[in-house]
Amino acid sequence: MRIFQKVELRDKVRQRKVRNSLRAAFKTLKICAALFLMAFATLRIYDFLFRDDFFLIKSVMLNEQNDLSARIKTDLQPLLGRSLLFISTRKAELGLMERYPEISKVSLRRALPDRIRVSVSLRAPQALIRAPKNFKGIDREGKVFPLPKGFSRSNEVLPELVLKSGSAPGAPLGFLESWNKAVLKLDSPESWRLSKVTVDEYGELSAEVSAGAEHASPRTLNWGVPAPENFDEKFEHLVRVSKDLTAKNLRAKTVDLAGAPERVLVSIKKGNE
Repeated sequence: MRIFQKVELRDKVRQRKVRNSLRAAFKTLKICAALFLMAFATLRIYDFLFRDDFFLIKSVMLNEQNDLSARIKTDLQPLLGRSLLFISTRKAELGLMERYPEISKVSLRRALPDRIRVSVSLRAPQALIRAPKNFKGIDREGKVFPLPKGFSRSNEVLPELVLKSGSAPGAPLGFLESWNKAVLKLDSPESWRLSKVTVDEYGELSAEVSAGAEHASPRTLNWGVPAPENFDEKFEHLVRVSKDLTAKNLRAKTVDLAGAPERVLVSIKKGNE
């Protein structure tokens, strides 16, 4: 009886060892299979992302058409054929901003699977700055930039801005913005169009006004130092002077508002004296 029990116990131990060996071998086989599948999947993903042409840039599309569209598209040609996932859009944007000062904002966006979309906003000139060969534009931020090739001053209503002795453009640009808003409230805003604005070395502003023959708006305006806090008050005095001259059938040669509101000096044209 005891010999039978020993033999049975030995068989059970042997069977357990065999089962454990089979389990270990099966587990090893599963691990090897999993590693093989992971390596295969990694290789396929790598081929998909880096070797296949699925994410390679094939075209550059501009959302807006403007004077710089063709040049920008040419500048971005080196991006073609590169991986969409590994280009620096920020670097490309900064490069365009440095190359073209007339750009106020540019954005490059990835369009899966293989395109780049470009959005460009150009600066809007608020005045003209005379350059050695032509005019340049200056926007409300004081940025100077080239004007389009087909620009003709005769077709524009922008005033020329003259800054003497390195005067800062901030104050006169603020004056121009306030002026343009104020004249829109008048009956004939076109007769109050500024043709030239000059700031001298002391920061005092003078302007030439394109007066129509039927209006009494001044030809030359001495504004003094432009300050936003007193613009409305000075402009109201100017409008009152204009209306008074119109009622008297007179035309002003110059109006000096540097001392307004305490003092406003008006010089009448000789033919109307």
